[in-house]
Amino acid sequence: MERLAGRRRVLLAIATVAVGVASRGDTGQPADVDVTIGFEGGEIIPKGQLAVYLDGPDARGDRRSLAAGTTTESDGGSRKISVSLSLPPGMNTSSPQQIVARLQRPDGWLLARGSAQLEGGSPVLITLHTVMH
Repeated sequence: MERLAGRRRVLLAIATVAVGVASRGDTGQPADVDVTIGFEGGEIIPKGQLAVYLDGPDARGDRRSLAAGTTTESDGGSRKISVSLSLPPGMNTSSPQQIVARLQRPDGWLLARGSAQLEGGSPVLITLHTVMH
């Protein structure tokens, strides 16, 4: 009889864990996206600060999308720069999302910008285009 009670406890524990995992709703969405950035015409990326962030309906047009992004420095000698961008938890994958890259001088002057559509968890390639002022 005691063996049956022990089995019931184990089954109850397994069921509790399964319900907890199911209620969390695993979306299968990757936590990070690999982003490769190049410059138009395959040229060298100019020196400056590179900001990469998510833009779309979930970003709500505010500065939180910039804060959730990542920044890196371009030394002015690379043709490609790779970064990893963390996606926000619970992001709505059914609505269109873009990953935006902005290259700025140290004084904040925008040099180049580029964007690409985020499709699932596949790596993203962004081409920076010179900004006309």
